[in-house]
Amino acid sequence: MANLNVLACSKRVPGGQVKPHQVVLNGADGLEFQATVDARFLYVIPKDGVSEVIGRVSPERRRIIGRKVIEVLRLLL
Repeated sequence: MANLNVLACSKRVPGGQVKPHQVVLNGADGLEFQATVDARFLYVIPKDGVSEVIGRVSPERRRIIGRKVIEVLRLLL
């Protein structure tokens, strides 16, 4: 069985403050709404548990999220 590493995302409240552990996603990522990615927790889920793809995170935003995960989790590379 194949697994995926995922980060939790949630719809962003308009005018809401972005917290230091979050990254904002938007239309450039294929979403019809703004969302925030929480970089504090990584989850492992079965690949066959994904029922729908609602967007694709742009390569630039993936780099930003990667840097945020390293920063928040204080990983040494």
